[in-house]
Amino acid sequence: MRGMAKIHATLTPLNITDPKKEILVLKFDSPTTARDVRIQLVESDANESGRDDLIGIFEGKIVKPCRFKGRLIREGEAAPASPSFKFQFEDDATVYDLKIPSGRGEQEHGAYEICVKIDGIVAGRPSNFISKAPAYIRGLPQADAVAQHRPVLTFLGCSAKKGKDLFYRGARLFWDPVSDNKLTYVLALEQIIDFLNKNATRKTRDGLEYGDWGEINIVSHANEEGWTSLLLFKPSKTQEEVAVHAKSLEDNKTDPRLAVTSKNVDDNTHIVWRGCNVGRNQEFLNKVRELFGGKCRVSAPKYIQWYEVKWSLIKEPKKKPVKVIHAWEYFVENFYFDLPWPVPEKRKLPPKKPKLPKVDACAARLEAKYPGKATARQWETLIKNKKSRHDSGRPLVFNSTVKLQEKEKSKKVARERLQAYRAPGFRYEDYYWRIGNPVVLKENEDGYSEGYRWKVLCRGTKYRLEVRRPLRDVNKNIVVPSLSDPGHYGHSPP
Repeated sequence: MRGMAKIHATLTPLNITDPKKEILVLKFDSPTTARDVRIQLVESDANESGRDDLIGIFEGKIVKPCRFKGRLIREGEAAPASPSFKFQFEDDATVYDLKIPSGRGEQEHGAYEICVKIDGIVAGRPSNFISKAPAYIRGLPQADAVAQHRPVLTFLGCSAKKGKDLFYRGARLFWDPVSDNKLTYVLALEQIIDFLNKNATRKTRDGLEYGDWGEINIVSHANEEGWTSLLLFKPSKTQEEVAVHAKSLEDNKTDPRLAVTSKNVDDNTHIVWRGCNVGRNQEFLNKVRELFGGKCRVSAPKYIQWYEVKWSLIKEPKKKPVKVIHAWEYFVENFYFDLPWPVPEKRKLPPKKPKLPKVDACAARLEAKYPGKATARQWETLIKNKKSRHDSGRPLVFNSTVKLQEKEKSKKVARERLQAYRAPGFRYEDYYWRIGNPVVLKENEDGYSEGYRWKVLCRGTKYRLEVRRPLRDVNKNIVVPSLSDPGHYGHSPP
């Protein structure tokens, strides 16, 4: 429609010579109101060989009269020693201290070109704006002295087919703008190690050699027991598939396929395993660090890792695909309790779910397990809401083989052994147990030489009632994950 207001903004002042005192301000000239507004601040390299470097992303809305209301949802991948400047929106009291992640190979010589890219919905239609003239920030340390960052790599731990699901698709769109490698689907840790061993001198997307490895992001499913969906080795018809977890890393640490021979992995390399809750398992973090030579730093989230994409719902001209507004990363809290679930060993149809307690009883169990996390009413709301419920769709299974001395060949002893078993996340009473009959051990089987003569196969099945909600701060805003926050990520060394 002719005459419709479009997004337009200006950065002032256009020349900052004292970044410690002066503040770069973004002022909107139009429209009066807009929704789903995303603002990207970038360090522009129009005259350099590199790409624009992301400084930060803000999301929010424009309210009367032309004032932005929102928050910082993402910062760029800047080295700790990178130079910084102060930034503010007009008529907003919040002043942001933003680091400039100047790209590799760029020679800024203490002067940085800051540009802004904005998109949003104005009067029901998409609108975007890119500043034509950059704001110059001078008087900062030279990029070739402190701001040269190491390459950022991202590996998606799934097949190309599974990469189409919401989690991996969101991760791809989130990491692609800041990764120096072309995002790669990998099925095994072996493939990642092989890439690091062979490609230090390979050219990046910007035409530079990778050099020493910087941040290595591994995106996969995981859990707090230290299990991940990534395999140790590439799939083979002659070898059983083994997932990456604390025990398998220890058992296979001398396998030549997992040997990190690259000298470019050092104490400035940071491996971030972006999988749910695995940062709670210190043994897993330590084993990953040990595998990569014991020098690098390893981190992983202590919450459910999630990526989400916000799409425009407006049809583009000539039936083009819907436009991506933005992708972002955030954490989700999960709360659960388990119930025994009787499941027949030989079944053709999915097992019938166990009878669940009433809502108030479920809320009481969650309150007892997670005191202070929510009120009784909030627990009940989470339990009733289909979007927040994430119950197990299939039985959670625990298989165990109990070995017995000849005089102990009974189901009762096997059950007592299970009741005495202690491990993180394991409670005997949460499972429905099927205890098999004692079977005679063959002489060549493990344990026979230690005096064991019988084995009993035991199978426990349980149902998990689980609720989830985005992790929020005291102001009810969704938390932006921070690698430097020990409450967000587990680290090795701690």
